[in-house]
Amino acid sequence: GIETIGAGAFLETEGLKNLPNSVKEIGAGACMATAITTLNLSNVRKIGMGAFMYTPLLSTVYIEQNDPSKISFGEMAFGEIATDLKIFVPNDNYRTVGNWAAYKDWMYSENYFGYWKVELDKVNNSL
Repeated sequence: GIETIGAGAFLETEGLKNLPNSVKEIGAGACMATAITTLNLSNVRKIGMGAFMYTPLLSTVYIEQNDPSKISFGEMAFGEIATDLKIFVPNDNYRTVGNWAAYKDWMYSENYFGYWKVELDKVNNSL
């Protein structure tokens, strides 16, 4: 499967609604201004600056990696949040590490773990 999406690869591609689970690297601005609604970033190890800026339909992001330092996360990767975005992470460490901290108000962790796994299974089954 596809493992790398280069910088600006899908810029303003309104038909882009999701990414394959095989993706490990997402370049800067790669999916900016797309129609993505849900992201499963379980295998991703690098997210470039502004990768998902201007994606107003993005409502749910799932991350399974326990150690946030193992995912290179670019500045403003999700842009300025103007939606009801929910970022499901496995622990609260994401709230305080590097560029992740900018999105701490949209993160859900231990208390939502059961819900998170059920929803992630739904996403995986729909791809």
